[in-house]
Amino acid sequence: MISDNYINQDQKEVQQLQQQQREEQEKERQDQFEREESEKLADKILEEEKQEKKREEQVQQKEEEKKKEEDFDISQHNLVENAQEYGMNPKKVFFVRSSWSQMQKEPDFGVSIFMNFFKISPSSIQIFSFRDVENLQESKELKSHASKVVAVIDRIIQNLESISDIIPFLEQLGRDHLPFRVKQPHYAMFEQAILRTFEDKLGSEFDSLTREAWSSVYKIL
Repeated sequence: MISDNYINQDQKEVQQLQQQQREEQEKERQDQFEREESEKLADKILEEEKQEKKREEQVQQKEEEKKKEEDFDISQHNLVENAQEYGMNPKKVFFVRSSWSQMQKEPDFGVSIFMNFFKISPSSIQIFSFRDVENLQESKELKSHASKVVAVIDRIIQNLESISDIIPFLEQLGRDHLPFRVKQPHYAMFEQAILRTFEDKLGSEFDSLTREAWSSVYKIL
């Protein structure tokens, strides 16, 4: 009889232990479920915040572009029909000159254009006399050449109202580059380098309107 009591007691303890284990397992599953739901909610909130921030940035960009257009005073630019033949108009001239003025405040931005050019097309350095120069970015040869290119771009920008006056100069410049094996793909990649440099230096100020304006200028080149 006593033995039976011990057996019954053991069975009760085992049952209680099993019940406790089941409760703990159930609690663990519930906690896991709540953690997963909490993580899903946190991810959802984070994604919504990202989308909201993106929408705010788009609205801000549109407002900036609108303000830039509103600030433009067409009376300040006596653009002749000659320039329009090359895809330019008063607004584009305004955007180009405004961004160019900002870029000229950047030290050695001409060198930055060439460094981006060589990143886009590493093999293109072979057509330049400074191809074997060490520490290229700090070299006098590159800085000298970059300053000449910047001067050419500046001359174009200063003559956007009378582009036909500088066409002979640009045509001669193209002929002068033929012996150096400069081909059309080089010009296309150099355009990418210019646009990338503007993006790097001006950030959000180099918006879609300004980019389009510079693409029109480069077509003249």
